[in-house]
Formats: sequence, C-alpha cells, structure tokens
Amino acid sequence: MAYQQKLAEKLIILNERGNGVLIRMNHIKKTCSDPKLRPSFLADKVMEPTIKYINKKFPTIDFRGSSQHLTSIQRQKSEVKAATGSYYDTFLDVMEFRDHVYELLNTIDACQCFFNIAINFDFTKNYLDLISTYTSVIIMLSRIDDRKALVAMYNCAHEMTNGSSDPSYPRLSQMFVEYEHAMKKLAEEFGPHTRADDYLPCHPKIRALEWQQTWIIVRMARYNQTTQEIARPSDLLAAVRSYIASLHTLSSYISVDVTRMVKSVLLQQTQPLDSRGGQTITTLYTNWYLEGLLRQASSAFVVHCPTMHCFVNQTTENAPSFRAEEYSDISELQALAELIGPFGLKFLSENLMWHITSQVRELKKLVNENMDVLVQMRNNFDKPDVMAHLKKRLTGGENVLKRMSIIGVILSFKAMAQSGLKDILHKHCPYLMGPIECLRDFISPETDIKVTMNVFELASAAGLTCDIDPALVSAVANMRSDNTSVDEEYKLSCLLLVYVAVSLPILAPDPNSIYNREHGGHNNNIHCLANAINQLAAAMFTVQSKNIEQHLKEFLLLASSTLLQLGQNVERVDSKNRDSIYLLLHTIVEESPFLSQDMLESCFPYVLLRNAYREVFRTFIVTLG
Repeated sequence: MAYQQKLAEKLIILNERGNGVLIRMNHIKKTCSDPKLRPSFLADKVMEPTIKYINKKFPTIDFRGSSQHLTSIQRQKSEVKAATGSYYDTFLDVMEFRDHVYELLNTIDACQCFFNIAINFDFTKNYLDLISTYTSVIIMLSRIDDRKALVAMYNCAHEMTNGSSDPSYPRLSQMFVEYEHAMKKLAEEFGPHTRADDYLPCHPKIRALEWQQTWIIVRMARYNQTTQEIARPSDLLAAVRSYIASLHTLSSYISVDVTRMVKSVLLQQTQPLDSRGGQTITTLYTNWYLEGLLRQASSAFVVHCPTMHCFVNQTTENAPSFRAEEYSDISELQALAELIGPFGLKFLSENLMWHITSQVRELKKLVNENMDVLVQMRNNFDKPDVMAHLKKRLTGGENVLKRMSIIGVILSFKAMAQSGLKDILHKHCPYLMGPIECLRDFISPETDIKVTMNVFELASAAGLTCDIDPALVSAVANMRSDNTSVDEEYKLSCLLLVYVAVSLPILAPDPNSIYNREHGGHNNNIHCLANAINQLAAAMFTVQSKNIEQHLKEFLLLASSTLLQLGQNVERVDSKNRDSIYLLLHTIVEESPFLSQDMLESCFPYVLLRNAYREVFRTFIVTLG
C-alpha cells in the first residue's frame, strides 16, 4: 500500500539517523568516563564549584543573578562554548530524533498499520528496530553523568556571549529532567502504541528480535581489531544486564516471551558463531586475549602477577595502550565467565592449546637439532667437567626457555580463566559443584588412567584445577604424526626436560630475571616456567603412558646439579641473579603435584634456598598498622 511504503521509507531513514545518534552518544559516554579522554574543563579544580552549582540548580539556573557561582565560565566563556558546542549539538539531535520518532509512531497508530513478519518482513523489522534503537539512545543518554553540566555550561557561555539563552535550551533541559528515570519514562511513552503491537505473529517475530539483540550485544563489546580495543568484560556484563532489564520492561507492552528470547541470544553468545554465522562475544574476547593480552605478555611488556592474581603492565616505553589488570583480574575473569560460560571458555581453551602446540612443535625441532648433545648430558649430568664441555656445544637454550615461558604464560592465563568459571558456577549451582569436586578428589595415582582423565575432563569443564590438564593431554596426543614412533616421541619428551634443565643458568645474567617481590614473580615471566614444566611433562608422559613423577624427579636432579654450578664463582657475570633463579627452582617444586620439598632437599641444599629468599627479600620492608 502507498501509505505503508512512505512509512517504511521514514522508518529506514529514522533508523539510520538513530544509529548515527547512538554512535555519537556512545562516544560522549566513553569520552566523559575515561580519565584520559575526559574534557579538561570537567576535570578542572577551578570549575568544580560551578559544576556542583549547575547540577544542584538544573534546569532553572539564574545565569545573570548567580555571577559569583559562574565566574569561572565568565572568564573563559569562548573556550567553554567552543569545548561544549559539539556535545550540545549532539544532545539537540537526540531531542530532534525523539520528536521524529513520536511523530512517526503516532502516524503508524493512526493508520492502523498491519504488522506480520511473515508477510511484510522489512516493514515489521524496521519498526521493531526503531523501538530498540530509540530505547538504546534514551538509556545511553541517561547514563552520561555529565549531560547536565555540558548543556548548562554551553548555555551559560552562550548567554554571556550573546545576551540571551540558546532558544532550544528550555526544551532540552526539560527533556533531561523527564529522563532522570529513563525506564519509567519509556514505559509511559510506549503505552499509547501497544495497539499496533497487538497485530504481531510470536514465533517469527522472536527470530527477528533475536538477530537484533545479538547484533546489539556484539556491538556493545566495542571490539576494534585494528587498534585491539575492546570493552572490559565487567563493563559489557553491566551493559548487557541493563539492556536485558530494559527488554523485560518492554515485554509489558509487546507480546514477546522476552525471557525465552534472551536465553536464546545469550546462549548463542557462548558459541564461536551465532545462528546466522556471525561473530559472537566468545570469538571477540578469544581473539582479544590471544592477540592483545597474551601477545604482549609473551614479549614481557605485560607481566603475570601471582600475588594479585592478574597480569600487569611493565613500566616501559613499549607498554600496551590498555591496562592489563583491568582485563585480567579476578572480577574481570569472573565477568568473562558470566558472559561466555563453560562453552565459551572451552572454545577459548582450545585456541590457547593451539598456540601451545605451535610452541611445542618448535621445541621438538630444537631437541632434534641438539639430540646427540642432550643424550650425553642426560647420561653425564653428575660430571661437571663433561657437562661444561657439552654446554659449549649446546645451542638454542635461550630459544627453548623463551618458548617454554610463553607456554607457561598461556597456561597461567588459562588457570585464571578457569578459576573465574569455578567461582561463577559455585555461585549459580553449588549443589552441582560439590559432587564434581568430590569425584576429582577421589582420584589417586592408582586409579585407571581412562577413569582419571574422564573425571578430570568433567572437573576441568567446571573450572576446577586438576593434576593433569585434560585439554593439554588431548592437544599433545593430537600432535603425534605417523612419521614418529611412540618410542621416538618418548625420547623427545625426556630430552626436552633435559634441555630446559641444563638451560636454566642462561637466565641468570638477564636483569629482568630478578625476582619482583611485589609481583611475586620475575619481570620476564620466567616464573611461568614452573607451570609449563609441570603441566607439559604431565601431559606428555600421560599420552605416552609413562610415570610422571619419575621423569620430573630426573628433571629436578638435572636442574639442581646445573644450578649448583652457578654458586661456584659468585664473581662471574652469569651468577648475577642466581638467587632469583634458585627461587624459580623452588617454585617449580612448590607448584608441582608430583614433586615434594623432600625431593628438592635431597638434591639441592636447603640452606641455599633459605639464603636466596633472605637475599631477595633483604630490602623488602613491610609496614603494619
């Protein structure tokens, strides 16, 4: 019909305009919320009394009779007007957009338009899109805390410059007052338009709405692949919860099962792709944590911090643009677990495993290149003179430790993400978590390995830590090719541990190897080697049906013997950070479910460890009270 065609065009135009307004509003909120981007005049101490006065008196501010409160604006009226002008114009566009939406909805009601998603899909979808976009604009407006100050400061500067207020200020300020309680006002606005919604068929409409809500939630993540920017998980979670609350409010006025729709949309977000093949927040956050956080950590621009259970930025020129702790602390990883759930974290884990196996392949190449030397080192570890000669022939030690550290960083992040999931599941389903924990704790070294791995797989899916990581076991098992026999794989695994053990002294001359007491680790992330050695050894020897404890004991003997050589000559450069490296050896044992302190003391003198701790913590003063 002709009238419907004209209304359909208006719906398209208004939706495009609304999306433009929403983008600008989102920019204002982001700018005003970020201390680095916040307009300088809003953070100016001189302006504080003025802003407080404006917020208190808004919207009826006596710009002429309150000169003592507004002198700071008077002094720099031109600058204030210029700085707030773009914000003021955007808020005017919101008001104009609202007026056009009012007019169009009233016209649609008067024309008694027929909505049927199966018959006039575009018309019905665009109508629903407009409702959603308008709601998003108004909610976004209500969340800009500085909105009153921005428009009132502009109007004050305008009056001081031109002798009169801006003509649009009275309506604009009144709109701000009306939307103090945005959801209540929206409910009042949509009340008269429920008649049109009575014509909507429920199931196909939910499909269209699901797609719309999926798109909105993904857009809320604000992922930029070029700049590697993304919303913090806690910010996205808060936005999603608020948005869902607004949808439940709207459900009073449209005949849609919002609860069912929201569950479907959020469940899709826990998968790599949604029902239409689009990217989900699971994919976006997986990409970001791998390409953003962990890539920076692998170069030690970001450091794993065991004491605070997060990653933190290094104070260097090459530090990333984001603050690592704002994306990796306990609350953020709990929020991530809430958003993407066990399915999403499983996808994240699979991608982490892919990066680990890439490193393991390169490590095996290095082992093959040094095979003869490593075999001799394994057989002569207790002969210092022979070992000194063989070390000169060994190449690639730094490369091995670098790749093992990267594996350790990835596994440390995985453990933190798992912990976040465990906390969330304990909150949502404690009666399920209890029996799973009991099953895991029931496992002993004597338990059949197939049973053990089945239980560990269940426990790991619930976020629980296990002595053997089932995801890593699966990844290592899938690496084996037809070209290598089981015996060859076993030999490579044994020699890789030898390689790591005899390469540890290489770490001592590096100034970044020093133990950071505040972080509870080393500035070059070598403390993550403990995780890599223990978990990779457990996975490799599980796949090969060998005794994990026996091979880690062999590693401990080799590492201890090699590190004891560091203490022979304290004047040498390669002994510089030996105490910090001794602590690394202790960390490896401390974090291992297969090694004990008694085993360590049998091959490495306890007095050296005690002295190392004393030396490292010598200048560390703890102030109490």
